[in-house]
Amino acid sequence: MGLYEEAKALQDEMTAIRRQLHEWPELGFELPKTKALVWEKLTEMGYEPQECGRAGITASLGKPGKTILLRADMDALPMKEETGLPFSSKNDWMHSCGHDTHVAMLLGAAKLLKAHESELAGCVKFMFQPAEEILAGSADMLNSGILENPKVDAAFGMHIMSELPCDKIVYADRYVNASADKFIIRIKGRGGHGAMPENAVDPLLCACYINVALQEILGREISGKDLAVITVCHMESGEKENIIPETAFMEGTTRAYSGKVREYMKKRMEEICVGIAAAYRCECTVEWPFGVSPNENDPALQEEIIGGIREFLGEEKVLQNPASMGSEDFANVSQAVPSVFVSLGARVEDDSKVFGQHSNHVLFDERVFATGAAVYADTAMRWLKKHA
Repeated sequence: MGLYEEAKALQDEMTAIRRQLHEWPELGFELPKTKALVWEKLTEMGYEPQECGRAGITASLGKPGKTILLRADMDALPMKEETGLPFSSKNDWMHSCGHDTHVAMLLGAAKLLKAHESELAGCVKFMFQPAEEILAGSADMLNSGILENPKVDAAFGMHIMSELPCDKIVYADRYVNASADKFIIRIKGRGGHGAMPENAVDPLLCACYINVALQEILGREISGKDLAVITVCHMESGEKENIIPETAFMEGTTRAYSGKVREYMKKRMEEICVGIAAAYRCECTVEWPFGVSPNENDPALQEEIIGGIREFLGEEKVLQNPASMGSEDFANVSQAVPSVFVSLGARVEDDSKVFGQHSNHVLFDERVFATGAAVYADTAMRWLKKHA
């Protein structure tokens, strides 16, 4: 029986794991039930799992030598599910990005690889990661030594996608995801009566001009060849129709593929915000609470791994797609070791039920789990055989 057929034999087991996780989604670093299930399954397979960082789990398999890391993220999103599935979330959160499926598929791959341990030409290291949705989990695990003991030489990750063709592996050439940096802009003026604005300093008016001016960075200062986005998603100020407020608040994200463009946007945003605030007699601060670099495929490793997937699945099951402006904190891994990150299409057959990631109606075709688990396992075995 080939590896793909072995993965298909695990389909029901992976589906059950996914549905159990889906019913009890957890957020950020607070993943007690998720961690317990992963730990239990790995232990049952004969692994010796270890904690890594605040809520991560790792385990290793094979023998000393070259090491490849396989990663799955585990956290959900703070939104109410409205899919109507019989295994819908039993709390107020939801696995609307599919991280429950990632856990199920990587556990499936772990079982496949355990059965083929004697054939491994080196070491496979598993990374079950928390807090991807807040772009904090991979950095925490890296800081806690996930890439050491044994030292990781290459890494491979996968993300299920609800709108991509079902059962297809999809990759982007080099840049997979854009950087993402959250910004918070705080503006301080002087409150007053709405009928006498001359006696106040209006921070809301200042915020409006800042919002418009930020878009000029994209339109007039960054080359059209460099894709970048600045989005203000939350503006808040005032409480009543006849009171000029004292403060205004804005927050959003910047995104780019180029590290140079990423830093330029941050510098110019600070200059523009402070300058416009001064012109409108306000004070202004810009904060950057968290961010992540672009998620980048190593060119040589991408050619090798995508070639291997084509050989394993067949040419017709591998597609190339443009990069996404969405972010992915696997980027921290990709900046540390040669890495490849791909997507797994899981579009459902009924077009009326197709929704994008982060929708409270999103569905994933569970039949792709065998493909995901088999690709994880075959990629690791193939890479180790070549680089032993």
